[in-house]
Amino acid sequence: MPTRITAFLLAAGATCAAEAEWTGFRGGTGNSTTSAAGLPVEWAHDRNIAWKVVVPGVGQSTPVVFGGRIFVTSVEGPKKEKLNLFALDLASGKVVWQRQMASSRPHPMGDRVSRAAPTPAVEADRLYALFDSGDVFAFTLAGERQWHVNLNERFGVIQPGHDFGSSLRLAGGRLYAHISQATPSYLVSLRKTDGATAWHNAMPREGGYGTPVAARLEGRDVLLASSQGGVVAYDAETGQEIWKQVREGARGGGIPSVTVAQGLAVVASAAKGHSFAVRLADPARRAWTADAAATQYSSPLVHSGRVYMVNAVGVLFVLDLATGKQLSAQRLPGPTWASAIGAGDSLYFFTTDGATVVMRAGDQPKKLSENVLPVAGTVYAATPVEKALLIRTGTELWKVADVGAVVSFATPETAPGLTRTGGDTTPAPRPPAGVQPGDRWTNQRDRQVYVLVPAGRFTMGCAKEQCQPDEAGQREAAVERPFWLGRTEVPVAAYRTFAAQTGARLPEEPMLLDRSLNPRWRNARLPILNMTAPQAEGYCAWVGGRLPTELEWEFAARANTDAAPSASQVWSAENAGAQPLSGPVLQMRRGIEEKLYENGNTPHEVGTREENAFGLADMLGNAGEWTSGMFEDHPPVIRGGPPTPPGTPFRVSRGGSFTTPLARTRPTSRQRHTLDGRMESVGFRCVIP
Repeated sequence: MPTRITAFLLAAGATCAAEAEWTGFRGGTGNSTTSAAGLPVEWAHDRNIAWKVVVPGVGQSTPVVFGGRIFVTSVEGPKKEKLNLFALDLASGKVVWQRQMASSRPHPMGDRVSRAAPTPAVEADRLYALFDSGDVFAFTLAGERQWHVNLNERFGVIQPGHDFGSSLRLAGGRLYAHISQATPSYLVSLRKTDGATAWHNAMPREGGYGTPVAARLEGRDVLLASSQGGVVAYDAETGQEIWKQVREGARGGGIPSVTVAQGLAVVASAAKGHSFAVRLADPARRAWTADAAATQYSSPLVHSGRVYMVNAVGVLFVLDLATGKQLSAQRLPGPTWASAIGAGDSLYFFTTDGATVVMRAGDQPKKLSENVLPVAGTVYAATPVEKALLIRTGTELWKVADVGAVVSFATPETAPGLTRTGGDTTPAPRPPAGVQPGDRWTNQRDRQVYVLVPAGRFTMGCAKEQCQPDEAGQREAAVERPFWLGRTEVPVAAYRTFAAQTGARLPEEPMLLDRSLNPRWRNARLPILNMTAPQAEGYCAWVGGRLPTELEWEFAARANTDAAPSASQVWSAENAGAQPLSGPVLQMRRGIEEKLYENGNTPHEVGTREENAFGLADMLGNAGEWTSGMFEDHPPVIRGGPPTPPGTPFRVSRGGSFTTPLARTRPTSRQRHTLDGRMESVGFRCVIP
């Protein structure tokens, strides 16, 4: 049965002007700039959203656009055994056609492997798709398969690991693919007509995601590929190596691609002092080396004589292209995996958690807007088209355009493979006025009770001798305005309502070893678990709020007391199973998960423990809770409101759970997780300012 794609068409966004094409990774060139005009500058979940599509499976590739159609890939199955290719109508988001192919090299799905990361390439009459399985396909734009190449059969089985993520490069009548892996890598040129090998070059063992870049040098076409922390130039016709500028033992250059502009190749690295530029006409020496600028995931953007790079913690560096001199550095709301886009005199930076910062280009870029979408998962890519942007997460594709306020979702006509699903993006209900701390209000959007938490001052953190290093260090902090906070952790029932209204998917069932903690999510009163922080943020945006800051969360959990919680108030690892477990048993470094499994430890229905002095239940124990905080050596001291910029690329959950010893279920306890991580013991509750 073909995979189905779920679309939500907004009534306000039913038209689309003629669009600029985006024919491959970074637009099919060596730099992510666009001539598309009228790109939107401001949007939100209830404004300037033309449509959203939920894509089955997971995909990290950039959507490509040609002739009014969007082409996007994904993989499905526990071993990525299904390869998906979709063609969508740019104006409406409707499915035009879809194809599903079998992988020639199944490999276990996971957060640390490539998942349909290679971006397709498209031209006037043909679409080419490369998958991390090593399969290359050619289709007509109408969806007719022309040929298939299995690189595993032709050049040896691609070795597992992170899997490669390099995209196809279409240039000069050829296709080029860089298979970078832990065993000998290679660069291959394929004929467009039939997929036959034009040439094949062995390369060093590495493993990386860099995509080759085409350029013109001294009257001939050349291909530039990332290698050994540097760049190698090949004759595009013959594959002969022309020159190379590499650094033996270089670190951190495996993900960003080389950027080519104004006769320079900019080679980015995640390591400080390792990013450099080389002149194509004088490759024997480097034009410059950056002192501090680095980029972890996204490729450098060159725009109007400047180089823009974003490092692992979201610091934006601006360099002079000619000299490499650092012009400025400032912090974005978070790190970026999607490559930035330059359009006219504007720059677009897409953070992993759904915030897009639009800036005026310059030596010190000026922020024009910061736009947040309630995305599910990590933002991997963005594509500019005329008067619109496409923003892609692993499971969603959003089209933002200047269409005005969103009133409601309109259900599009059924197309082959399209599931008819509606949704609701009407403005979220607002709390009543004239209320006092401790008052309660039922939000009609999710039918959950919210409690008004008072303003106040308190001592944040705990004494070093009592706590773990990441929570130690006390400081005076203030919550200056009252805020509404969910009385309980969000239960399955409320999240189901959210999923039905928006098309979001329920997360996978939380598992403790091989035991489901809520089979088929049958118990609707248990907390929803196992979703990423961005997924939780999507829910909170839907109800009109956000995740709490660490300051807000700790203040609410303390509830004006420093007294340690008792076992009767908290579902912890010691009392959440069939038998009480002693603290010493839970201090074992090995076998603790097996002990919890044997004891039947499990989350409990929300709100079944005694409320704290503010009227909040389960702030400690039962389920850990996502916050908007980023992990640092010490929690950031902020004065309520939106979180401060992140210090490291780890998100923080608070409060402990049914797997946490009672001694660790305290208001100051912090746990760190990867940006798109999910845990069987972590849920959330929302703040409504």
